[in-house]
Amino acid sequence: MNFPAVCIRYAFLQERNEEALLIRRRLAEENPRAYLPKVAITLINLGIFYLQDQPDQGQAMVLAQEVIDISQQFPQVPIVQQYDQAAQQVLSS
Repeated sequence: MNFPAVCIRYAFLQERNEEALLIRRRLAEENPRAYLPKVAITLINLGIFYLQDQPDQGQAMVLAQEVIDISQQFPQVPIVQQYDQAAQQVLSS
């Protein structure tokens, strides 16, 4: 894949993830128990994207911190705690 094609692909992926985040945030306003975990996974995906593919460590850390904040509301949900671990790794990079 050539450089312009890669840039277009990254822009598309970023746009789709940010759109998913917006939708999930709206749903979480109505039903946080059901949708905040989905917000968390979208945040960690975006955080890793910003850390690895769009070198923006500051944005990655902001998103990772939000995942940690959400995970504190779900201490008994193993998958959310896995998101927390991934967010901790982003913060330590």
